[in-house]
Amino acid sequence: MDETVDGTRTSWRCKVGMHNGVKKTNDQGGRYLECSRCGKEDNIPDSAGPRIAI
Repeated sequence: MDETVDGTRTSWRCKVGMHNGVKKTNDQGGRYLECSRCGKEDNIPDSAGPRIAI
């Protein structure tokens, strides 16, 4: 496994794109997904269309 900046290791699942997205809200009220394993962030689309996991 590769080490991240803070010294933790990256899960193999994240390396192959299988992130574990958790819904979060920023200070301005915007919503986004953040992987609970590696911390990668992705915006949640405002439209009602299909959502793609990060």
